[in-house]
Amino acid sequence: MYLNQLKELQADFINYKNRVQKEKEDIKNRTKEEILRKFLEVKDNFERIPEMNDGIKMIYEQLNKIFETENIKEIECECFNPKEQEAIAVNKELEKDKVQVVV
Repeated sequence: MYLNQLKELQADFINYKNRVQKEKEDIKNRTKEEILRKFLEVKDNFERIPEMNDGIKMIYEQLNKIFETENIKEIECECFNPKEQEAIAVNKELEKDKVQVVV
């Protein structure tokens, strides 16, 4: 009887450790995603600069290397495909017939 209780307790503890580890990974991934989304906004602002001096180009290239190491790539497309892309913003200031989706 005690052996069965011990085995159940051991199994519960292993499940607890696995669940906590998965929760830590989920939190880490969500946090990383939130930070990278904020960096995407900074990257977009860099791209709006008409002429970049050497210092700004260097920072912009460092930012691009961060995205490259995190395997974040710019997708060139004509239209938004919700099965392959995730919208993070919608530009409604364009003509009423056209909506720009930022992915």
